[in-house]
Amino acid sequence: MNMLIAFLIFFCQPVLWIGMFRNYLNYRKRIDRERDLFTTAIYRSNNEFRHFIVSFLLLGVISSVVSILIGMMLPINFIVIYEILLLLNLVLIPTHIMPVFIAFLSAIGYLIIGNVYYINQYTNLDLNMSAVANQNLLVFITIILFLSGIYYKLFGGRMNSPQMYYNQRNTRKVFYIFKELTVIPMLILIPGNLVSSIPYWPVFNFGHTTFSFLFLPVILGLKFKFFNHIPKDYLHKLGNVILKFSALSLLVTGISYYFNFIVLYSLCALALIFLLIMLVFRTKDNKKTTPFAEAVNGIRVVAVEKDTPASRMDISIGDIITEVNDIPVKSESEFYQAVLQHPTYCRVKLTTPDNVIKLTETAIYNDAPHELGIVMFKKV
Repeated sequence: MNMLIAFLIFFCQPVLWIGMFRNYLNYRKRIDRERDLFTTAIYRSNNEFRHFIVSFLLLGVISSVVSILIGMMLPINFIVIYEILLLLNLVLIPTHIMPVFIAFLSAIGYLIIGNVYYINQYTNLDLNMSAVANQNLLVFITIILFLSGIYYKLFGGRMNSPQMYYNQRNTRKVFYIFKELTVIPMLILIPGNLVSSIPYWPVFNFGHTTFSFLFLPVILGLKFKFFNHIPKDYLHKLGNVILKFSALSLLVTGISYYFNFIVLYSLCALALIFLLIMLVFRTKDNKKTTPFAEAVNGIRVVAVEKDTPASRMDISIGDIITEVNDIPVKSESEFYQAVLQHPTYCRVKLTTPDNVIKLTETAIYNDAPHELGIVMFKKV
């Protein structure tokens, strides 16, 4: 019953609802952009919401189990700072500031100013902060990094949504946007006397320590533009690096229990390393020399719609289609004319970005070549 009450209170927190609303806005913006640029919604279903729910449940369970097993207890001052910064990020600059970095800012800010017992001057709460070790902030950061690595690997690049632009030579190109966020319910421990005034709030005693459970809304997400890499592959690599980085954070956390004075310095160093990792990944993407540009010797594939004949073929974004049903093609109109030569199947010859020539074919819907599922540059 007590756990149920704690979970129900989680649904009263604005971070959850504003996060869900932002998630919906991301979905609507993507659909409108795809229809405007390519006359079709490449990913018609609300995959953003599906990813939100799956990560809410899966990562919520993982984070809560880890948090409770290691006995992580967070101070209320830190929680207030963290939730305020999350709200500002959601309302003013959604996903432009990485939620992981907000966790770093909150922890550093708490250690600098949060330990001042100013809240006691304006409330009747008994903020016995000495019961909460500062190492818990490093534990929290480590869990956030671990969850972020899993999130990038599981959901990164599931949708390769293109956006078109012109370079300085007036050549049409596309880049791909990953812009998703989720809110996960992380079950944490807080000093029990902080919320004893709330009726039926779950409060427990363990030895001389009084504590209670609280589901803390934690945001994960990222906004990343891919100009020269396949989003899924690149985010998978990023996820692996972040997971390794979380192992380093875990090592530093263990050392901090022997040298308490290094907590603040460790948080600052880890925050800088995290920013450096993100900067390196963004820089590498901008430096690669295989952009997704409109082809002159064929048709550049900019996306493949899900659950279509094309999705069953060996076709990837960046490929250049040179022949359809043994007919050379260089434009959208030539592509569909060639498809109509054989209305029940389609044979495609293409060249990959690595200059590998491939042949692939599949059955298609009779008299419906427009449902093949290959998205290309449209006429302007």
